Amino acid sequence: MINKDWVKIAAVFCFLFFCHAAISCSPKNSDTTLFISGLDTSRLQKYAFFQLDSNRIVDPDSIMTVFYDKLTELQKRNASVSDTLLPDVVSVLHIGDSHIQAGVFPATVRRLFQLNFGNAGRGFIAPLKLAKTNEPNDYKITSPQEWNNSKCVQRTVEYPVGLGGIAIATDSKEVVFTIQTLQKDTTDSIEYSFNSVTAFHHDKAPWLREGEEFGIDSYCPDTARAYLTRIPLMQHTDSVSLYAAVGEDGYDVPVFYGFSLENGKNGILYHSVGVNSACYTHYAGQPEMIRETADLEPALIILSMGTNEASTSRFNGEMFYNEMKMLVDGLRRVNPGVPLLLTVPAENYRRVSRSYVQNGNIGKVRNTIARFAAENGVAYWDLFQVGGGKGAAGKWYANRLFSRDRIHFTAEGYELQGMLLYDALMNSYRDYLRGDAEH
Repeated sequence: MINKDWVKIAAVFCFLFFCHAAISCSPKNSDTTLFISGLDTSRLQKYAFFQLDSNRIVDPDSIMTVFYDKLTELQKRNASVSDTLLPDVVSVLHIGDSHIQAGVFPATVRRLFQLNFGNAGRGFIAPLKLAKTNEPNDYKITSPQEWNNSKCVQRTVEYPVGLGGIAIATDSKEVVFTIQTLQKDTTDSIEYSFNSVTAFHHDKAPWLREGEEFGIDSYCPDTARAYLTRIPLMQHTDSVSLYAAVGEDGYDVPVFYGFSLENGKNGILYHSVGVNSACYTHYAGQPEMIRETADLEPALIILSMGTNEASTSRFNGEMFYNEMKMLVDGLRRVNPGVPLLLTVPAENYRRVSRSYVQNGNIGKVRNTIARFAAENGVAYWDLFQVGGGKGAAGKWYANRLFSRDRIHFTAEGYELQGMLLYDALMNSYRDYLRGDAEH
């Protein structure tokens, strides 16, 4: 006689097996409602001049497949009932100019990715206010010390510039940083508490450690990479203070670049690095910064520049092409096999005498980026075209999406750009999933 308990156990096992199989295969679903949680498409449709039907990543050589493969594996891991010691994290690194430094554009993409693929933490943050410039409003880094700074956009830099495109340095014999994540809106259940900090700094910077809050003295210098220190915390927190004594054990160069905040969970880490006035050439000239990008282990690198290059009346397409190539080649050397995605800026204005004119150089930037992508095996996203094409700046302005200078955008304008970029990535990702399912 068959034991009835074993029958019940077998039935439960089969049920769980088929449920798990269905969940594991769910990324192959071509339902267009997938991956848009939190994306208010009605806000995009409100602007009739947006070309939403053509909002795709232009990828001549299908390089984005590597990234999409990792998103698919992350989806399977999130759906799995099994657990492992190591989280499954997919990292994105978004590098750019003032449009990125302001924080709203990348924060929108980060939020949408994490709502749909999981939240692995806030990611990289730079001490921008300590470097005497503007900082995104979702974190705060404070210090009682006085800090000098170098930025990648300066003609000469006093200190080597690291991952954040900046460096801060102090003459003090001690260093204290207090790091806070600031969550103003929890309607989407996205919060950025963390249980791990990775500090990026000069090779000879004093080792940072945390202590008083949690009653421990914990830090893990990386013996292979002297320019970073990993600081595990005993619990999740939204605030921590880090301490260092300058000169201890011969580490007497207190120069710091930024911190990566992680929470030990499956999901997306969306790192953003932005510096006001930055061009491709500014980042290309910073070997320390390029080297450190690899330590974020990006699955995708996004480059958002071109606005500043287009601001001159003497824009040179060939020079712009060569400057892109210097940075792309440098990033490829330290991040082999990682796909690169270039973004074309939206059309904006130039100030001529006492009036504003629509900046025709943005169209030239767009054409150069398209040619570069075709000739160098990178992908690009054409915000110029998706945002309305030639003459669209007037429509953005009429809808109050520009700030007063008509180069930068309002918070609404940047949120729309972040939504459009995420929408383009997901449209192309769904195309990939459909194609994969067909084969």
